[in-house]
Amino acid sequence: MLRPESVPHQGSAGGITSRLCALLRDCSGAEAIETVFVAPIFILMLLITIELGFMIFTQSVLDGGTRTAARDIRTGQAQGSANPLAAFQGVLCNNINVAISCGAVVTDVESFANFSSMSLTPVKTNKSGQVTNNTFTPGNPGSAVAVRVFYTYQFIVPWVSQVLNPGGNGVVLESTVVFQNEPYPTAG
Repeated sequence: MLRPESVPHQGSAGGITSRLCALLRDCSGAEAIETVFVAPIFILMLLITIELGFMIFTQSVLDGGTRTAARDIRTGQAQGSANPLAAFQGVLCNNINVAISCGAVVTDVESFANFSSMSLTPVKTNKSGQVTNNTFTPGNPGSAVAVRVFYTYQFIVPWVSQVLNPGGNGVVLESTVVFQNEPYPTAG
């Protein structure tokens, strides 16, 4: 005699329904126990993958915005404006606002006579993990310049933060561009 669950159903929806009914009637519970053990690990791996993907996207946006804004310093466009810092920050903000709030970034622009004398200030953070470096010295034509932009990336899922950065308060993303200013004309 055929049991009802062994009778094939027509169509794909019927086949799925019969398998689901068979799973629900299974009294061993092995599948349910396996799911209880595997599902949290799978969900954690999925969330970490999504979180890291978004963090890499954010780093890429930060890199692109920093390169574009640094170009304005390199060519002297920022220095030639009435407010060089505001001009630099305006270009930076226009290029990162896709993923990053402009108020959340910290910029550090340092100039040196040449590359051999370049010695960057170490990154300083406060107790909450926020970067406090904030200088703006774009230099003159021919100066060696380092432009650093910092952003403290806060994880979307709090327990992913504890897995990737135990005890931390986000991760500091940094983009650095080092170049020599072009011999642009100066006013005066």
